[in-house]
Amino acid sequence: LARRLVAVGDRVYVTLGYGKPVSILDAATGATIRECEKTDNAMEFVVDNGAVFAVVGDRALSAMEDTGRMSVDEGKEFIETWRPEAHWRVWREKAPLKHLVANDVETGVLLWKKDDADTREIMPTAMAVSDRRVFIQNEKAIVARGAVTGKEIWRSKRPINLHSPGSSSPTLVAVNGVVICADREVRSIERERDRRGRSVDWYVYPHTDHSRKGQTIAYDAATGERLWSADSVENFKAPADVFVLGDTAYVRGYDPGLGAGINLRTGKVKKPLTRKSPIPDPGSHWRCYRNKATEKYLILCRRWTEFYDLETRVQTSVNFVRGSCQYGQMPCNGLLY
Repeated sequence: LARRLVAVGDRVYVTLGYGKPVSILDAATGATIRECEKTDNAMEFVVDNGAVFAVVGDRALSAMEDTGRMSVDEGKEFIETWRPEAHWRVWREKAPLKHLVANDVETGVLLWKKDDADTREIMPTAMAVSDRRVFIQNEKAIVARGAVTGKEIWRSKRPINLHSPGSSSPTLVAVNGVVICADREVRSIERERDRRGRSVDWYVYPHTDHSRKGQTIAYDAATGERLWSADSVENFKAPADVFVLGDTAYVRGYDPGLGAGINLRTGKVKKPLTRKSPIPDPGSHWRCYRNKATEKYLILCRRWTEFYDLETRVQTSVNFVRGSCQYGQMPCNGLLY
């Protein structure tokens, strides 16, 4: 849902229900101005430079399937240490096959559509738009397409885990001529496709194995050339963090750590940390949502709400406020929502 609500100027772009198309509303009155063609079952979208770019499913989301397995059995395959008393049932999500569309914001008219092997398994939250290019990540690669025509510009191999918890997905960011992809450790890249041609097996159970070291890779947005790489670590039940401020990237990982600034083009550490993380290990898992950032602070969810000042590198903690699961918090207008 967080990827199906966008505000730009005096317009709000939103799906008004599951399986519904992208609607464009008047921000002041809520009146519907128009709907975007061929966007029924929109799963997520981005608005940029006069166009709506949407990942659309071939059908509405369906109920998850009970596998009959227990989390204690599933954990044996992927976790070195697990608790025998953890015995939740494991559920499978059968994701729709997807395609990619672009619509004109002034008319709602379809500009182009791509429905092929590259789009059918676009990863959740793995679409970004920048500098008239659309970037998507599927189960095998990152693909760059022209925003105006939809034609492929480049691709770079970047496989994902084909057996993944539903809370896990690559983080894809495109800004200032660089594309950054952060993901968990890749261990399973071969799997027989199901009857509908899906290769990724999404499952829901409490053990997410989120602390294993993954990898963040940066690419040149124009050519796909690999620029640099660094560690990547997911939050508890939330994808990895990548924040960019000007020519500096902040990536959650063991080395150099989230509070260390990385040069966006070279990958060199600009502000080395004196310890692995700007905050100590809390003694329990981080909250089950992503960290957030502003121009001045990293807003962390170690246990409550922590503000890490990017200039002074001083951290303060608000020990009586934290966000709700999955979405977390939103900094805006000088306030924290």
